[in-house]
Amino acid sequence: MSTRIALVAAWDEVARAAATSALLVDLPDALVIQHDLSPGGDLSRRCWDAGGLIDQSWIRLEHGCISCATREDLVPTLTSVLRERAWTHVVVSLPLTAAPEAITWPLWEAIKHHELDARLAAVLTIADETRLVEDVFGDDLLADRGRVERAFRDILLTDHEAADLSHWDCDDGLDRWLG
Repeated sequence: MSTRIALVAAWDEVARAAATSALLVDLPDALVIQHDLSPGGDLSRRCWDAGGLIDQSWIRLEHGCISCATREDLVPTLTSVLRERAWTHVVVSLPLTAAPEAITWPLWEAIKHHELDARLAAVLTIADETRLVEDVFGDDLLADRGRVERAFRDILLTDHEAADLSHWDCDDGLDRWLG
């Protein structure tokens, strides 16, 4: 049986951590691969399972797009990890603000061309239900939240459009979507 991969995208660190932890606890034989942007501008990759940290690496960014950097690192990382051990589930916890659609397509291609013995089981976006109306209909720019000059709603809606599941509350079993 091939490994089931779930992508988790979020704009809030606490929501992303809660969703990722819920999946790690709920799914049998799960590995988490999480990418983050470091304060120095490098991309960090951490891999862990229920037993703790397995690997941590730093990747120098060739350009400023965090989605592109994650995409370029993820398929080779998955290939290597799955060659070492056949995990039942891999939860890919994307960097905050990374576009899930930009990472989904290279995964599909790698699976289609048999580079990965896996299937993309779900793309999950996690959002703050208390801010939904304000985020979708408001005028906030990403610059207002320490990001680039673009309307927050544009990116939020694009991320949710790419998802199989938009999850507004992190306390009910996400594992049913990965069955």
